[in-house]
Amino acid sequence: MLNWNRSRTSQTKGDLRSELGDNTGQARVEGNRPADRVSDALASFIARLGAGEEQHVLDLGDLSQQTVGVLAQPGRHLHFAPLLARFQQGMEAQGDDGTLSEHSAHEILREGLPFGDRSMHGVLAWDVLQHLGEPGMQAAAATLRGILKPNGILFCLFHLGNANEAPVCRCGVTSHQTFSLHATDRRPIKRQLSTRDLELLFDEFRAVHFFLKRDAALLEVLVFT
Repeated sequence: MLNWNRSRTSQTKGDLRSELGDNTGQARVEGNRPADRVSDALASFIARLGAGEEQHVLDLGDLSQQTVGVLAQPGRHLHFAPLLARFQQGMEAQGDDGTLSEHSAHEILREGLPFGDRSMHGVLAWDVLQHLGEPGMQAAAATLRGILKPNGILFCLFHLGNANEAPVCRCGVTSHQTFSLHATDRRPIKRQLSTRDLELLFDEFRAVHFFLKRDAALLEVLVFT
């Protein structure tokens, strides 16, 4: 079915701080050419979902027939909510530098993610969070923690480097271990995020895993509730 719209384990975030998965099958984001990327993080995300029970999975991007083709199965409900487009509209309405207030960010999230508490087993956030600015990114992390079930999982991407802008990518799941990257635009980013910044961003979650490929251009992150 498609829809559009804290206890801790023995492994803590401190144990995970330097845990970087190193994959060799990567694809860079180059212009507007779609590219498939081999991803241990995505493979872990899908394996964690498993099968055999009713599930709800949220994708923060546009509806992707690729993702539907791979993830659809009996009992699994896929929801698509293009969050970045909603934030873009809000930023443009602000004028000037387009900075959103905390109140505005929460209002966009309330309207854009109309899901109940603890309703999702997994969330594919792709590179959306990095493009929301602050406090949008902080508000989104808190909202996603609220809608994820206990032992839920969040998959997201963060662009690395020293540039003042980063590509906006349209992504889709192409197999149980690969996803497509299609750069549709470039957007300014106010600051680069370190792994420590991300630990702080997801501080209220149970654990964070980092996966860094050899191209060092894109950091894949799994976050657990």
